[in-house]
Amino acid sequence: MDKTTDGIVRFAKQDDFDNIYELVDKVLYHPCEMIMARYRNYPNAKPEHSIVVGADGKIVSHIRLYPCEIYYGDIIVKAVSIGDVCTDPDYRKRGFGAMCLNKSIEWMKANNAVISLIYSGVLGFYKSVGWVDVPMESISVPIDSIAELPEKQEGILVRRFERANDLEGVAKVYEVYNRNRYLAAVRDELWWRNSFHWITGEDEEAFYVAEKYGQITAYSRMSGNSVREICYIDFESALALWRSIVKWAKKWHLWGKAKPYKTISLRVPQDDKLFEYLNRYKDVKSQSGVCKLLIRYANIEQLTTALSPVLIKRISRDFEFVFEIDNQYFKLSKRKDIINVEQTDSRADIIVNYEEFVRRLAGRKEKEIATGADEKVQIMEMLFPEFVQSAWILNLA
Repeated sequence: MDKTTDGIVRFAKQDDFDNIYELVDKVLYHPCEMIMARYRNYPNAKPEHSIVVGADGKIVSHIRLYPCEIYYGDIIVKAVSIGDVCTDPDYRKRGFGAMCLNKSIEWMKANNAVISLIYSGVLGFYKSVGWVDVPMESISVPIDSIAELPEKQEGILVRRFERANDLEGVAKVYEVYNRNRYLAAVRDELWWRNSFHWITGEDEEAFYVAEKYGQITAYSRMSGNSVREICYIDFESALALWRSIVKWAKKWHLWGKAKPYKTISLRVPQDDKLFEYLNRYKDVKSQSGVCKLLIRYANIEQLTTALSPVLIKRISRDFEFVFEIDNQYFKLSKRKDIINVEQTDSRADIIVNYEEFVRRLAGRKEKEIATGADEKVQIMEMLFPEFVQSAWILNLA
């Protein structure tokens, strides 16, 4: 590596990757051999999707961009998931990691990606450079409280997933279940075909599919006692999956030296019939995992343009008002079915801080709007209502 680039953040080049893999091997839990498979097989992967900082003639800080598309209601927008964030321990506390993350915003703007998503338990670091944590609850079901399992349904078979035969059926279930939801990643055929090169921690023996009269109508994926995904197009098939998941969790300790699981955790949208069903059990709890979803947008004008097809349907009347985010003022307006946002020097009518604005975009309302006339508050509430998240994003854990 050219020492003249020390301390400079930049997009990686192909000849940087031996050095990148050395850093990944040193810092991350997963060995570089696993990371190589991600970078080789992720759809449309490019060297520039790694962002690096060098020092003393070597790369000492790195992040990886995973471009994707996500559902936002009935539209699809460009996004980027960020992973493989690592800095050599000998070079920490110098701001190198923050430099890489801020550089990712430059890539987003150039590639029309409007939302950045990170799953992490290191909230303070990411929040310090502009990412906002958004609550993503799961439910925890005590296994001892599950006295009765759903009865077997005629015509429904639950079995282990078979890569060679089931990808098309699983992909269809995923698309039907997540279409018109929010923050769920769009997964094309290439994504599903290559996904096992980058998803880690999953127990493929506990990847189940449910067939109804020979057609795949539901699937579930597990890691330990956590159900990573459960998607379905037929509720009876979902109940059949749940029956098999409980059996798997109860028998797990018989397969080795592991202790029996006491709970099963699932992230199920609250408008889901399965969510209602599971809450019948005694002592079911809502919980937040160690890792949380963090979100940042590239710029508000680009974001509003991308989301306009959804926003325009939420409000019929024309409006205009100014709001404030981090001491900057923006005029948001609707005229003749066009929503526009632009920076202005005008005084704010409504004050919404940056964190609250990002959470509202993600369907969460942490607190009431601080100030403003009742009519303007109503407009903001209509534009950014609370909604149920899905958030099946690329899993790099």
